[in-house]
Amino acid sequence: MGQRIVPLAFTLVSIPLIAAAQAPMLGAPGSFTTSEALPATAPVPVQTGAVSKSSAEPGDLPIAVRADRVRRSRGCTEAIELYREAVAARPDDGYSHYLLGYCLHGTGDTEAAIEAYTRAARFPAQRANALYNLACALALEGRPDDAIAALSDAIDLGVRDHDRSGFQVAGDADLESLKADPRFRAQIRRLAGDAYEPGEIPRWDPSAAAEGLAEVMNVIEHRHPNAFRYTSLAEFKSHAKAILDNIDRLDEETHALELMRIVARIGDVHTSIWPVPGSRILTNTLPLRLWRFADGLYVRAASLQHAALVGTRIERIGSFDVNAGWERLVADNPRENDSMATGWLQYLLLLPAFHRLNGWDAATDAATLEIVDREGVRRRVTLDAPQDPAYGHALESSLGIADVPESWVSAVAGETRLPTWLEETDSNYRFERLGDSGAYYLAVNLPRHDPERPWENFLSDLFAEMGRQDATRLVVDLRHNAGGYHYMAYSLGRHIVRSDALRRAGGVCVLTSRTTQSAGVSFSVVLERETHAVFAGEPGGAAPNFYNGPQGFFSPRAIPGTQLRVKHSVSMIQDSDQRDTRRAIAPDIPTPLTFADFAAGRDPGLEACLQLDDGTAAEYLSDAGGRPLPLYFQWRRPSQDAMFPDGPPRHY
Repeated sequence: MGQRIVPLAFTLVSIPLIAAAQAPMLGAPGSFTTSEALPATAPVPVQTGAVSKSSAEPGDLPIAVRADRVRRSRGCTEAIELYREAVAARPDDGYSHYLLGYCLHGTGDTEAAIEAYTRAARFPAQRANALYNLACALALEGRPDDAIAALSDAIDLGVRDHDRSGFQVAGDADLESLKADPRFRAQIRRLAGDAYEPGEIPRWDPSAAAEGLAEVMNVIEHRHPNAFRYTSLAEFKSHAKAILDNIDRLDEETHALELMRIVARIGDVHTSIWPVPGSRILTNTLPLRLWRFADGLYVRAASLQHAALVGTRIERIGSFDVNAGWERLVADNPRENDSMATGWLQYLLLLPAFHRLNGWDAATDAATLEIVDREGVRRRVTLDAPQDPAYGHALESSLGIADVPESWVSAVAGETRLPTWLEETDSNYRFERLGDSGAYYLAVNLPRHDPERPWENFLSDLFAEMGRQDATRLVVDLRHNAGGYHYMAYSLGRHIVRSDALRRAGGVCVLTSRTTQSAGVSFSVVLERETHAVFAGEPGGAAPNFYNGPQGFFSPRAIPGTQLRVKHSVSMIQDSDQRDTRRAIAPDIPTPLTFADFAAGRDPGLEACLQLDDGTAAEYLSDAGGRPLPLYFQWRRPSQDAMFPDGPPRHY
């Protein structure tokens, strides 16, 4: 079982690892089994993580709520009897029927799970999920006819390849017994298209390039809700035609990068081109991790073999002059804004295929760099670019400044204590008191619930402690926040609004960076809209109102003639005013980070937040004439003017 359909209130806003998008796996190690889904009609629980065993379960809570809490904190085995009591007490509670099946399935009692799923499927809100999981349970019980019928009905009800984990239908271990059945393959083709062949990696076929480009154009032009807000359809078609005109001179990797570049022109991080699973294209990467600091492009981390390169400044890559050509490179590789483009370039520059695409070098598995080392000596080095384990491995650890592959050497590795903003960046969220400053530091790195400390409990602990300590400022660090559950931002906003100490100009200081994307942007917008927050750091990596809900990201179907697939957004996340056309939220206090700052453990952004006084904060939140802006118009404060593509909006 693998289907998880997420209702609107639980939209995932992210590009994170696939595993993070799945519910906790149950059953034997290595098998993908039950995924929990929250139907749109189910009440949204205040607490969605684990609760400690010592926490009392109030007897006056509905039995279904108690069952949910036990399942989350102690697992399905202990929750089964409570769910049985819940459905006995409330036979019309379809969600409890579904979760009873979920728990029975996960603990191996598939026969009983079939009965529970069958009952759950009678309720419209649970029908699609229940039928999919029913198909899985029936397959495990050796009932192929019934399993395929249930799967077909689930697909009729909207189970699709883009529903977060619908792509796993083809690889779901519970459906293994069906995979040789032509009827099962027919159902998969309903999801993935007629070209799909399970387990087959397509071959590069330039003769099919026109068909492939037509498919990409169709997706962008007809399925994306607003693909041409930053580029015109005519410009897009012109770039596509240029690829076709040169197809005979393109190899597979260059063609892939060209397709990625034209799709990037629409300026939507959730719409892009990606290699299909198992593809080996675009996997040769330099054993470095780069960062574009205020004073140049530096090697921030490297493999052990190349540890001597850590801290060197890159002046040239092949024939490319990094400093002289950077702005042009950003313009030629568009994303939603320059911050996002810079983040992606830090990854693309690791690919010799990208160097060749731009005419800097002809090699496909090596690169020549001109560097200035930490002693100021300029020299040339030639590096091999071995194959990474898979496409995306280098990307994931290139986008965040704190991300370093295991056993690699980092520019800050020798510090006895990492600076606050680089500590525990793998934790979903954390807080600490900042000495005697009267301020607390809250890092929201990955807005997903931590089972050990659910978000609501965590926030209650934070604000209770801030109250006891008479805290006067909250620094919210979103610099590592590239995505997650955007709705979690509203809980944080409510706590701040209820705090007398923070409900003033500068009571909240928000730190953003090029890595602040997707749900990180949603957090930024909610804090801008609902609190008197001042922003520091660098612009985030996406517009305040951005497109999301990507379809096709995990589709097994390749673009014809390629080892690529296309994903595209289907809806807008609109947390800001509908007139807000900014490309990003600009920092009120720009705090450029130099490599020397980074290596020394300095954090200019945090320093700016701690030095902020209330009078200066009030000036940031006023118009050009010094008039305080209402909360709902703070997106129009003067610091934001440069972020509007057509100039700041007129006053109403």
